[in-house]
Amino acid sequence: MNKVPAIKSTHVCHLVYSFGFGGLEQVIANLINNTNDPSITHTIISLTDDLALYYKVKHKADIHCLYKKPGNDIKSHIHLFKLLKSLKVDALNTYNFGTLEYQFTALFAGVKNRIHSAHGYGGDDSGGTSNKRNTFTKIVSLILGKYVTVSPDLKAWAIDTVNIAPSKVELIHNGINTSAFKPAKKTSNEGIFTICTVGRADPVKNQGFLIQAYASALEANPEMRNSKLVIAGDGPSLPELKSLVLHLDLAHCVELLGYQDDIPAIMQNSDVFVLSSRYEAMPMTILEAMACKLPVIATNVGGTPYLLSDKEGWLVESNNKTELANTFLFAYSNPAESNRKATNGLRLVRENYTIEKMCSRYNELYKQL
Repeated sequence: MNKVPAIKSTHVCHLVYSFGFGGLEQVIANLINNTNDPSITHTIISLTDDLALYYKVKHKADIHCLYKKPGNDIKSHIHLFKLLKSLKVDALNTYNFGTLEYQFTALFAGVKNRIHSAHGYGGDDSGGTSNKRNTFTKIVSLILGKYVTVSPDLKAWAIDTVNIAPSKVELIHNGINTSAFKPAKKTSNEGIFTICTVGRADPVKNQGFLIQAYASALEANPEMRNSKLVIAGDGPSLPELKSLVLHLDLAHCVELLGYQDDIPAIMQNSDVFVLSSRYEAMPMTILEAMACKLPVIATNVGGTPYLLSDKEGWLVESNNKTELANTFLFAYSNPAESNRKATNGLRLVRENYTIEKMCSRYNELYKQL
């Protein structure tokens, strides 16, 4: 009797700075939860003890924490070395600049397949111009199998500025769970023109500028009084945003929700999605909003123009309060045009940015031992 050949398994470890609530962490959760290949198993390793999002993947992956101390912490490298050896890891996927140095630890631990994913330029280097960071990234790339970018501008930066070998650089779009993020009839906010945004309350997201632009729109058109701005997300800027709302006397029409788990419901009960960031690589929230059939208003920064054209929404200049306010007014006054853009955005996501496509591309990389 012929024996059925055993399926070769591939054990993938995802090394992150933290596994809290954030766009990057959600991408990893989507990847783990939607990997249908039984030969691939996943483990998460977090440098710090922010593990708030683990509940979303706890049935699919184990998690370990290195309890890294601030600054250089050699003990975290020793801990990781021992962990990788004991887990018998086949592939290590690090994410963003803060984990890049640990690829050397993976090399010494005998991990054969080493991948790095860049969802941005890293840290406070929003323009990718730091010679020190770029030189270090170039050096680490020499021991990588692949360097994954999530937007064309990051791919171009990796090749042209960092000088990573083009054969090592891959472009893999983030994928959206279109089963959760989908069009739905409003169950709240009916009759109220609702503008929503979702993201960490952080200076880079520039929600203070967003609130001020919304206030300008209200002042310019009294009919906009039948509207509200919904801001979902927690973070260090939240107290400042609350103070600004009170100062502008907008508590009746600006809702600061803090952290929310049901993001699809927030989008499905809105009319327009806005992203006011100073920088974005490839913002998941824009794609999620499109999947819910919302027109999108976003600042013209980073990789956003690659996702968003005038077919799906409006690009405005960063920190141009008048332009953003006028765009709110136009979207409010032109529902047919807004609906046309929303329809185009929905089609764009369903054709190009699904979880299935993202998982397939990553799984191919993980198996390239």
